[in-house]
Amino acid sequence: GNLGIHGGDIFWARPPLRHNGDPDLVAHDELPGDVMSVNYRESIIPLMPFALHQNLTTAMLEGAPYSIRGAYVMGSDPLLTWPESEKVKEAFSSLDFLVVADLHMTPTAALADVVLPVASYLEINSVHVGEFVPEVRATQAITNVGEARSDYSILADLADRMGLNWGWDTVFDALDFILEPSGMTYDELCERGMIPAQKLYGDHEAQGFHTDSGKIELYSSQLEEWGFDPLPTFRPLLRTDEAYPLLLTTWKMGPFVHSGNREVGSLRKLHPFPVALVHPTTAERYDIQPGKQMTIETEKGRIVHIARTSKHVAPTTVIAEHGWWFPERGPLDGWDESNINVLTSSDRPFAPEMGSAQLRGLPCRIAPVDR
Repeated sequence: GNLGIHGGDIFWARPPLRHNGDPDLVAHDELPGDVMSVNYRESIIPLMPFALHQNLTTAMLEGAPYSIRGAYVMGSDPLLTWPESEKVKEAFSSLDFLVVADLHMTPTAALADVVLPVASYLEINSVHVGEFVPEVRATQAITNVGEARSDYSILADLADRMGLNWGWDTVFDALDFILEPSGMTYDELCERGMIPAQKLYGDHEAQGFHTDSGKIELYSSQLEEWGFDPLPTFRPLLRTDEAYPLLLTTWKMGPFVHSGNREVGSLRKLHPFPVALVHPTTAERYDIQPGKQMTIETEKGRIVHIARTSKHVAPTTVIAEHGWWFPERGPLDGWDESNINVLTSSDRPFAPEMGSAQLRGLPCRIAPVDR
């Protein structure tokens, strides 16, 4: 009774523009009919339009279901953010040609044959939709630095040189096309400032929800039809043993976004080193000294964090930080020293619905660095 009402949880109207995945913006119909997905071994939800990280690395290294010999990476750092980092490094190093487009020389960019400097959000013209309140805003370039270009501009130029149909003469033409359902151009959106988000009150009472039954489904008939458990199901954690008696989980520190921002001096002053949290009794048991370096080890590898104790952490748990590297040393110097994905695995079991690898609840052990 508290859905779609004033003071309750509300729904928002779909913003009036073309969205990622809309038929006018994808070219799936131009793929040959016999193309096989790299996810061919996984029966994930059909609506998931992406290749699983672990399947891409397998295709690079083993050629299954086909060989991937080149890659173009945009705004991503797989060496730090994909599971089983050593395998990821081996996979990308095996390619015949690797291009990385990024703002910074990241560990992944250091492996590339070509690095393309990308413009920041202050240097591009674009259309932005709010994540939680879907208002539509125009972002306008206020400066240009060096040879940096927007992803739009780079991809349009590549498409033109490869003889592909980009579809528009300029980036502004593409933005006008995206905004066409709104009835305004990009220049008009810049003048107006934004298209406000529209709240929907009581809309579900007439149209129902986007489920087969039109109702809120705690028991998902669609998941059942696809062959998955229709109810949320707890799956047991990986078992600890004498060799790896603790469970590792991870968190993200406030000053940083995933593996980004470590090169920003003011943010590093707030949090200069990766920190691992353990319960005081756990620290005492394993001779861990707060403020000193400790190792965290799984079957896949070992990394170093600075130890800190907290009574809020379970005695059987270690909490480490995600996304760490040390750009002040150089992009590949120490990339694996504190990188949490050195410890994760790209092996099964995967989450059956989405193919996600096991990133938390990993059996591990800890020790002081001098041991």
